[in-house]
Amino acid sequence: MLKHFVFFVFLVAAICATFYYGSPRTVGNHPDPVWSAADTKKIDRIDIYVKKSCGFSLIRSASHWNVLIPGWKVSPFADSKKVKNILELLSTGRPLHYVGRIRKSELSKYGLDQPRIEIVTGGGQVLDIKIGKAVHSGEGYYAVNSLNKDQLFLLGKNFSSLYSETPNSFFDLHLVRGSTEDVRSVGMNIGETFSWKISRDNKSSDFKFQFPASFSEDVKVSSSESDLLLHSLIETGAKLLVQNSTGKIESLLLSVDVGFKDNTVQTVQVFRTDNEKNPFIANSTAQYGNFVLDKGHVDQLKKTAFDMRKRNILSIETGKVGSMIIEQGNQTFKAYKSDGVWKSPAQDKKLLGIDMSLWRLNELEFEAESVKSLGEEARHVMTWKIMNRSGEELAKVEFLSDPGLPEGQCWLSVGNGTVYYPVTNKLLEDLQGQIPLRK
Repeated sequence: MLKHFVFFVFLVAAICATFYYGSPRTVGNHPDPVWSAADTKKIDRIDIYVKKSCGFSLIRSASHWNVLIPGWKVSPFADSKKVKNILELLSTGRPLHYVGRIRKSELSKYGLDQPRIEIVTGGGQVLDIKIGKAVHSGEGYYAVNSLNKDQLFLLGKNFSSLYSETPNSFFDLHLVRGSTEDVRSVGMNIGETFSWKISRDNKSSDFKFQFPASFSEDVKVSSSESDLLLHSLIETGAKLLVQNSTGKIESLLLSVDVGFKDNTVQTVQVFRTDNEKNPFIANSTAQYGNFVLDKGHVDQLKKTAFDMRKRNILSIETGKVGSMIIEQGNQTFKAYKSDGVWKSPAQDKKLLGIDMSLWRLNELEFEAESVKSLGEEARHVMTWKIMNRSGEELAKVEFLSDPGLPEGQCWLSVGNGTVYYPVTNKLLEDLQGQIPLRK
């Protein structure tokens, strides 16, 4: 009897030991594997394969990253922000959870025999990440990596952005590399002709004309135009980058030289081609290959000396304006400002949009050079007198129509009417619809 009891005790102990030590996951002793994050400081190469049909590499140099593409003779500069984003994803991205051990025969079940994307890092740390199918719930994607061999994880949707990555998405598509604050000069050639050059004043940081010499010191550089041009060069990316031209070069449209405070100069040239789909290309000393530009981008870059001028006609301190009189034909409209609200003596109600019209008057620019006399077909349309709170005249503006002007323009004169500026007639039309006058 005792022998049977001892045998029974040993049998139970053996079963318990087998169950305990044979369990695939034992809490405390065998925790789930942890997804191995990349150490970005050690990585100097990232190979990216999207469905095996599009493979390219990101290569680190001392100061930047380049994009290495099969078949390209050059390695274009990579966009530093895009590279930073993928490095952060590789170093900080975490799986939703651990799924379990996976056998080689099961790879196709999870889409990992032919992964939708594979990322291989090189340098001080070699890490191979394969991302396969999405789970039925759409919660995430199955993935494995070389540092957790045979272990299956579920990655979140933040990794799904990698599916659309192409070499072009990593190119630095900015025509000029640098900071707008560091720009010291900009020079423009229209075609083969030197058009203008502006340089930043060391004291005020404002741009001033260096060329053409015919511009006097009274001719100011438009800050809005210079800001827009620098934004188009440094901040606005091109449509795409190609290794060669998209077609036969027909003409040089413009060339821009951008000088920086470290005495370096970057040059951008824009050409027209015979390619109807992509007619504009550009090359830059800041990048390898050719940029493809759309027409809107080219229009932002192609600026004449006239375009770069500050062309505002009036500068009224709108805070001092207290009343106004508008005359059109035999009609007169009066308005005054009280407690920040515009009203008309003839109508006891609030007038909207007057302050905006005053602001637009200050922003109004002449569309061509002024003249001192008009032809016989010019006709007076409206007079706008602007006064301060004491009734003293701050400005007198006259609008005149002229069939000889381009469509959408009218003449504007200030003060005594000895100089006439061609301006857009949009403000005149809006005033006519805003105040209780009729054409």
